[in-house]
Parts: sequence; C-alpha cells; structure tokens
Amino acid sequence: VVHGYGAFFNNFDNSFLAQFLPAKKTEGVTQREDASGRVHMAGHQAAGGSRIDWDPQTRTLKTVWQNQTNFVNTVCTVSGGSAMVYCWGMRNRRWTLEGVDWKTGRSAFHYTLGKSKRYDALGGPIIVGHDGDVNCACAGGLGMVRVKPRAK
Repeated sequence: VVHGYGAFFNNFDNSFLAQFLPAKKTEGVTQREDASGRVHMAGHQAAGGSRIDWDPQTRTLKTVWQNQTNFVNTVCTVSGGSAMVYCWGMRNRRWTLEGVDWKTGRSAFHYTLGKSKRYDALGGPIIVGHDGDVNCACAGGLGMVRVKPRAK
C-alpha cells in the first residue's frame, strides 16, 4: 500500500527484489544507500512488514521502519486520517486485526477475532470506513467481518 511518498509491504519473501536494484548510479536513479535497507537481500527478509519512503531529491529509497508482527492473508491498508496501517494478523494461533502506527511502525493495537478458519481473509482487502469501522471479507463462510472502534 502507498501513502504519500511511503509504501508498506508485508509478509512475503522479498529477496527477489534485489535483482531490480541497480549496481551503480544509472540514468539518475541510485541504489538503496541506507544501512537498514537490507530487507531485500537474501537472509535478511522482513518477517512482518516494512515501510519504505522515496526521497525525490536524492532519488533513493529509504527503509523507515520494520515491524515483526505476523501479518497474514490480507491486503493491508493505510488510513491517512488515523495514520495507521491495518492488517490481518495471527497471534497464538488466533486471527487478529492489527493496527500499526504509520509514522513509527510500532504496534498500536490488536483485536483478537478467534481461532476458526472462518476468519481467514484469504488475501482479501481490508477497508476502513469513514466512521472508523474496519471491514474485511472472510472466505471461511463468515462473510464480512466488521470491527467497530470503541467509543471514547
């Protein structure tokens, strides 16, 4: 998912992306130069998710943060209004809704849904409604799962 000059990606072996990084400066695009940008190198794959930002002045990508939460089986989404990344996750063999702070990468909250396979989104998207509800279609027979924020 992309928000501004940042992008978030999760839960896959991304070492294949190293082949697309230039070995040296070519055509105005430079290789990743930050030391934390090792998430694209074999043996350094992120287990959870990472946020990378594009710097248009230097024309480089920079890893902003990494989070090791177990994000699974959904297309995560970012909300500009709440500055939060929302993903389906799994903790202690239970499906969860995970909220990660867009700016820091820290886990902001998690909500446990249950152990049943019916909570498996099977790669579906998470949608954040205008009222803050988080919705996801689960293929395990449950249909839509909706998590409403607590009243403050």
